[in-house]
Amino acid sequence: MKALLIINPRAGRWVLKSWLDEAIDMLRAAGWSVTPQATERPRHATDLARTAADRGYEAVVAVGGDGTLNEVVNGAVGTPVAVGVLPVGTVNVWAREVGIPLVNVWQHLRGAARVLLNGQVQPIDVGHAAVATGAGRHFILLAGVGLDAQVAAQAAHSPDWARAMQPLEFVPPALTSALTFQGERLTITIDGTEVHREALQVVIANTALYTGFVRVATAAQLNDGRLDVCIFGGSGLPSTLRHGTQVLLGIHQADPAFEYYQGQHIEVSAPTPWPVHVDAEPCGHTPMTFTCVPGGIQMIMPPA
Repeated sequence: MKALLIINPRAGRWVLKSWLDEAIDMLRAAGWSVTPQATERPRHATDLARTAADRGYEAVVAVGGDGTLNEVVNGAVGTPVAVGVLPVGTVNVWAREVGIPLVNVWQHLRGAARVLLNGQVQPIDVGHAAVATGAGRHFILLAGVGLDAQVAAQAAHSPDWARAMQPLEFVPPALTSALTFQGERLTITIDGTEVHREALQVVIANTALYTGFVRVATAAQLNDGRLDVCIFGGSGLPSTLRHGTQVLLGIHQADPAFEYYQGQHIEVSAPTPWPVHVDAEPCGHTPMTFTCVPGGIQMIMPPA
């Protein structure tokens, strides 16, 4: 297997370099041809993954967190190259979702490396978020419109010392947004059917896990050709606190102000432009169109 390891040097600062070297040695001992390459700027991982696909690499491995994976996916989508993960980020939602062992002091990265060696390459759906001009980004986890996108946008402008404290960097903007963000009457079009709701947030999910610890889109599947749409209705702090508590308790779907849909093509618009994120990375404002790309990416998954 000819593989490019795309390493985010800002991720996994507490992970020892020897642990990554150990994982690389495991791959090479199994016959892999491994080229490590560190990223040097934002979106560099996308460029590296795209170039690797063009040059005939069989696999690209994201060594970082979910942000690094998102960049790699955007470079590899629509190509035959397989995407794997050595999860050294803070939360590692994708690894938790599919069961890739997380790094720890007992097994280091050996468990995740064994998934690369013994896993199965499977076509997985991805989402695509686009503005009216057609420009946009793919996502493998979820996109968010409204409250959580505002949190992501504010966190992206945190000072370096705060960003180094992930995931604590999200706490101040989350508190500020919870206190100030107001819902609006949104128009959400799902496969041609319009839904008009006063809402705080819309989650368009490809996976079930949200923030790595709670399941919001409980019916989401990675290969069903659909995205799952979660609408959190209401406005202001009382609704925010109620939804947040219910999500943590896993009872959010019992709230009449929560609505759940599935579809291939989703459009979201608001009276004023609302922020949008994909995989926790800011991605512009509404109006935005979200489309499922069935089997759009080849992923190295844990063996069944």
